[in-house]
Amino acid sequence: MEGTLKWLACVYYDDYCQDQNAIRDKRGATVDPSGVAFDRLRVFFQKSVWAPHDAYDSWILEIQRRRNAIHAFADRAIGTFDEFYEAVRKYAEFLQDMDNRVPYP
Repeated sequence: MEGTLKWLACVYYDDYCQDQNAIRDKRGATVDPSGVAFDRLRVFFQKSVWAPHDAYDSWILEIQRRRNAIHAFADRAIGTFDEFYEAVRKYAEFLQDMDNRVPYP
């Protein structure tokens, strides 16, 4: 997911750099999408890319929450196999939607 968001931001790099919500470092310089942490990238997309009717942000938060379970020693719920398969199907739809947003090369 993180790589897909970075890819889309890179395709529209000029627009990203000019966006008021572009991710900036402490000096105010725009940070390249390739060097941005997942959560900051998610927030940028929430503010500047997703239309109000897109439900992507809550879905991406769920992916992020479950992904981070592998980094902790605490016991966390990561979902069932059925939820995993549904997430894979939704990710395939998400990829198709993102592909439809970029110009044909």
